[in-house]
Amino acid sequence: MSSTELQGAYLIDAQLQEATLDFANLSEASLEGAQLQRADLLSADLQRANLSGAQLQEAVLSGANLQGAKFTGEFRRSSAPDFSGAKGSSKTVWPDGFDPEAAGVRMVDEDAGAMEQG
Repeated sequence: MSSTELQGAYLIDAQLQEATLDFANLSEASLEGAQLQRADLLSADLQRANLSGAQLQEAVLSGANLQGAKFTGEFRRSSAPDFSGAKGSSKTVWPDGFDPEAAGVRMVDEDAGAMEQG
């Protein structure tokens, strides 16, 4: 298991295609416009990360913590990220028309998520 500490990192427009960031701590990171196509973010901590406009085609976010994360744009069905088993919350901002539960995201409340982290 790798663990990269990038909490609060400023990664706007970063070129991270096909990057391996399993279990990375990217909580509160600024990833606006980041190129994350086919990136591996398995079980990454993306709590309160800003992924507005990030390119996530075919990215793997299985098991990732997405509570309070912000996504904009759209996820095309043919190249949508893999969100299976990821955790989201009422504070996660999803693109218009996106159904996180249909994509495999498990919705948790913020208090329960904080308890799971501790």
